[in-house]
Amino acid sequence: MAAERLRALRLRSIPPTTPSPALNPPQVTEDQQTIGKNTSPMTEDPFVPSYADVRVVRAMLARLYLPLELVLDILERARYWPEESFHSERAVTVEGRWGSRVYDAKICVLAHVFGENMKKMLGGEKEENVKIREVEFEMQSHDQGWTSAGTAGTFNTSSWFETLILRDGAGVAGATPPVPMSNCRSTEFQRSLEGTGWDIIPRPSTVPGGPAQDDDGGLTWYLQGNRVAHHHRTTYKVVWGESRFEGNEGAGGGEGFLESLKEGDWIAVIARAKYPGWSNDAASVKVTVRYGF
Repeated sequence: MAAERLRALRLRSIPPTTPSPALNPPQVTEDQQTIGKNTSPMTEDPFVPSYADVRVVRAMLARLYLPLELVLDILERARYWPEESFHSERAVTVEGRWGSRVYDAKICVLAHVFGENMKKMLGGEKEENVKIREVEFEMQSHDQGWTSAGTAGTFNTSSWFETLILRDGAGVAGATPPVPMSNCRSTEFQRSLEGTGWDIIPRPSTVPGGPAQDDDGGLTWYLQGNRVAHHHRTTYKVVWGESRFEGNEGAGGGEGFLESLKEGDWIAVIARAKYPGWSNDAASVKVTVRYGF
């Protein structure tokens, strides 16, 4: 009984509390209220900021009186980058052949990754220093599903993907590179561009090719090989970034690829197969480009 009375007296002695008002609460603008509204808590897709989102977050950080260099560094470390994706329009199958032409090569994706329209969308009219921070490639594919070479399950393959960079030497706005619909082996592709003003940009001489990539003239980057004798469709993802690489043991490292890209450039992803019996069944190819400032 005495204990209950003491507890009651203590409770009466505690003054009632109210939440303290925030000191100079920040005013949230309409733009800041809408940031991220294109996402849903139920979706598994990661949020991808637009250029408008980047500007809003910059303004919010600037209100904290942070120097611009620190604001930009925060956004970089957070990978707060707008992105654009380019998809293949149809499935592609290539097959190695008998005779003098033992290869086959077809373009899966042709992407204007650093065009004038893209730069304007990313604030080019505001003197933004737009840069490509990262390129992600995603392929759904498989080879012929068998081999007699004793390499089943490995990536020592003659069925693969490669990528190259196309550049318009004339710098004509809105120009599209003339590309062949088939037999797009890089050396023949380069010859077909003679007199058009377009060029294929070679990879650095220190970057090696892939297992069967001895016929590309140093013009392509090895992207991804199909696992040998694997008949079921497999999803391969390769990421080439300024300070990041993602891929399995069958992926190319992409050394010098980002550094070679310039404003106006196009990227082509090519499905390859070499030698009779080999094939590359490419169901879909997707290229995602992430941009920083």
